[in-house]
Parts: sequence; C-alpha cells; structure tokens
Amino acid sequence: MTESNSNEKAVARVWSGRVPDHHAQGIHRHLLDTGVAGAKALPGYQGAFVTQIAENGLTTFMLTTFWEGVDAMRSFSQSDEAVLYPGDDAFELRP
Repeated sequence: MTESNSNEKAVARVWSGRVPDHHAQGIHRHLLDTGVAGAKALPGYQGAFVTQIAENGLTTFMLTTFWEGVDAMRSFSQSDEAVLYPGDDAFELRP
C-alpha cells in the first residue's frame, strides 16, 4: 500500500473471494497482476493490500483498494458487483 498523510480522506473498496488452498499462491499473484494492476492505472488510486485466511481447505482473500473519492472508485467499478478477470476460473474462484 502506498503511504499517505493520516489527515487525508480516502474511500476503500473491499472485495473478497475464496479458492481451494492449493490455488492460494496462484490466485494471490493473479490478484496482483489483474485487480491491483488495473486499479493502479486509474486516476485517484491511492493504494491496495491483499489479506488471506486459510481455513477448512479454503483460502479467503480480501483485496482492499483505496481511492481519493467515490468518483475515482467508480472508475474502477461502476457498481457494487465484483470485478472479475479472464483466468479467474482456473483458480476455482468463488467471489
């Protein structure tokens, strides 16, 4: 995540999905190469981080992106729907 002044306001967008544990490493790289890379290319992007929790054979990922405002966030996603990418299916992703 990029650092910012604690007095600055940002809008956070959180997405989560689950994959079988054997796909955890691959989907992590895929999220960075698709979702994070796509967000970085847009005006108003302020940073991102990916967290993961493995439990009962599934790994849950949360991708949080930060934006300078709602309009900037909407340039990434026009709705509350998940932004999905080609190749997601190869990881048995469940958004």
